[in-house]
Amino acid sequence: MKEQLELNFDTTPKRRLPARRQPTSNADWWFSQIRRMVDCATEWSPVAAAKPCQSQLR
Repeated sequence: MKEQLELNFDTTPKRRLPARRQPTSNADWWFSQIRRMVDCATEWSPVAAAKPCQSQLR
């Protein structure tokens, strides 16, 4: 191989990508999910007390 390898720095402007929205922080996303869950929560009625259990044999 007797050819010289040439590396050129391409100075032509690249196609610019459209501006992106600022991503929301993880905390904002997390708290919005929690608020959604609380807003959609179902009201539960209280459960009757459990029967007492025998802890010793007599």
